[in-house]
Amino acid sequence: MISFLTTRLRRFAYDCFNDALKHQLDSHYQNLKTLTFQSDVQTPTLHEVVPHAISISQMTELLSSVFANFEVWASCDLIIACPETLQGAKKAFPPEKVLLVQDFSNWVNIFISEATVPYLSLGVVSPSIVEKLANDVVLVNLLAQHIRRSLALMTYPAVKEYSDFRCLLHRSGFYEVVTLSPATAGQSEADSSTIGVLPHGAFDAQLKYPGLSPDFSGFRTLLASRVAIHNTCNLPWKGVIGCADLSVNASASMKSDQFALMINDELKAVEFSESLLIEGTAHWDTVNSGHASLVGCYNGPDDTNMYAALIEFAGDRANLALTLWRNSGEWSCLLRQVIVVEPVFDSYELTFWLKMTQSEVSVGIKNTIVLSIKDDIIPRNCQFGIRLFGNAFSLANIKCTRH
Repeated sequence: MISFLTTRLRRFAYDCFNDALKHQLDSHYQNLKTLTFQSDVQTPTLHEVVPHAISISQMTELLSSVFANFEVWASCDLIIACPETLQGAKKAFPPEKVLLVQDFSNWVNIFISEATVPYLSLGVVSPSIVEKLANDVVLVNLLAQHIRRSLALMTYPAVKEYSDFRCLLHRSGFYEVVTLSPATAGQSEADSSTIGVLPHGAFDAQLKYPGLSPDFSGFRTLLASRVAIHNTCNLPWKGVIGCADLSVNASASMKSDQFALMINDELKAVEFSESLLIEGTAHWDTVNSGHASLVGCYNGPDDTNMYAALIEFAGDRANLALTLWRNSGEWSCLLRQVIVVEPVFDSYELTFWLKMTQSEVSVGIKNTIVLSIKDDIIPRNCQFGIRLFGNAFSLANIKCTRH
């Protein structure tokens, strides 16, 4: 079976390139002649040289992603393709299921004219069309009106697949939106899931990592559904308030004046024993407004009942205020210490930690305790997370150790 899919994938990719890409692009874009597709030359990123151009290696990645979640794509009643992906789509799916879209200005109207009744599920095997959707609320709304169940989209790193696009999909009527990881044993699982809860597109997030992000390693399947999707309830990170964005280096961050509380409840059912230590690394380059915190013993609800080790600027980039906070209904600053951080190639980072025992709370840097106090007001548990306001800092490498 694996050999069959590999052979089919290889033939799919090369046929698509030879029959569609080269013919279409050579005739319309003279500057495509400067490109080479040798294995030892880095191929251009999608859309960098020619609009809607896909290199042969990128087409192979795209098709690999389709096959990795093939049961999702195979269930679609209609597959929308662009000229670059048409030939490959017709080899992967029954040709009568594939609809070619050439003119982005009226492609939804073309699609609607083909539809006599709403489709149950629809797939878009074209990053360039997905890019158009991600920036046009009218097109998404028109498309959503003709889908009863789900919409499968092939995304790539340049598409704003995370917060803004998800809001747009939820606002158009999709209940759950997930980013699918490659299928294991024939069963797709989600790396991230958002549930639309309000008409303006706000959502609750369940995530594998402490933030939403496109997959920076290549193409992924984004599935928007009008009903709940299976295998998304076991993701450890939850966006209790707001949702952080995840950058290419896996750092969680926020935009200016926005707030997020991300909680990991993977150890929610585990009993607190002797201690719980949460560690993370903060990154910053310039002085911006905001703060970042490590959170421990989160009890909730919302932004209440927890401990927080918080950093914020205390002057220039090298001076930080490290503070310990407790929320037992309202916020109280328990301890504060100004620290100096040395730059690394004109950039700054600080690895710090928050530790709770049965009767004490402490904050430290590496092996040094900076702040410590006797306090047992917050009930002990093993829920931890991060708290971000503004774009002053990003947080990465969030770890939890219990004893």
